[in-house]
Amino acid sequence: MTFKKLVLASVIAAVSSGAYAVESLDDGILSGVTGQDGIHIELDLDVTSNLIVHDTDGLTGLASVAAAATHTFDGAIVIQGFGLDTGGNAIAVDIDAGDDSVDSSGAGGPTLNVFVEIPNGTVLQTGSISVANSNRDEAAAWGYNNINPTAVVDSATVTLGQTAVNIQLASEPQGHMISIDTQIGGGLVITGGAVRDANSGGAIGAGTITVTDGGLAVGSENLTVDVGVDIQDDTVGTADGLLVTLNQVGDAVNGLDVRMERVYLGTTTPGYVGDIEMAGLQINTGTILVSGK
Repeated sequence: MTFKKLVLASVIAAVSSGAYAVESLDDGILSGVTGQDGIHIELDLDVTSNLIVHDTDGLTGLASVAAAATHTFDGAIVIQGFGLDTGGNAIAVDIDAGDDSVDSSGAGGPTLNVFVEIPNGTVLQTGSISVANSNRDEAAAWGYNNINPTAVVDSATVTLGQTAVNIQLASEPQGHMISIDTQIGGGLVITGGAVRDANSGGAIGAGTITVTDGGLAVGSENLTVDVGVDIQDDTVGTADGLLVTLNQVGDAVNGLDVRMERVYLGTTTPGYVGDIEMAGLQINTGTILVSGK
């Protein structure tokens, strides 16, 4: 055999054995190369939007005689300027599928797990809330008109520390569809925002509202949150709607500390009421149900 033929035979043998080796690698080795063990997504976002909630039967069904006689056409709740800004950092999303069966047959509870980690300093703009006439009762059109010129709630800025959220679809071995079991670094900070009396022109508001675990020294604040979220059918559960279960909010012993700075009533022109502190607020257990009517 010539030297060239020997080299060619060696190359063919190496390629063949290499291909065979790739085929025989297990998922544990390939996961670092091909991503077979799930999907990782990074979202660097700065988005804004308007949100319109159409109430298609107006005030129909209220006990008040005055309310029942008027305002029965479609109304709209208009949220203007809702936004999310991750501040140049990325929201990390890890998606995995698994099965908690006692064996590999898949006869147990397959689940799709989505883990979301929100970076420190993420800013949420709640948007201002106004009311308007909905176009849904006008030839099934979309949109709104005749919006109240004064917002009933001013937009607020919510700043989040690093936050973890885990979502499970199909089987839910964690006990809830969405589980938020985390400590928010620096607590929850809300700036701006106010509730307005559109007819009288006044408002109730505060410059800054901070929510943290109770009993913490200044400078070491965080907020413990253990909350489960489920979408229930009353034929399966005890209620129909979006059910939020408060397993723990705040410190297990000392609850929540809520600090409101520069609180005002009416306007800020005559001055502020002052700063208000609510210490040791206990809401560690309970549920919140949101449903249609």
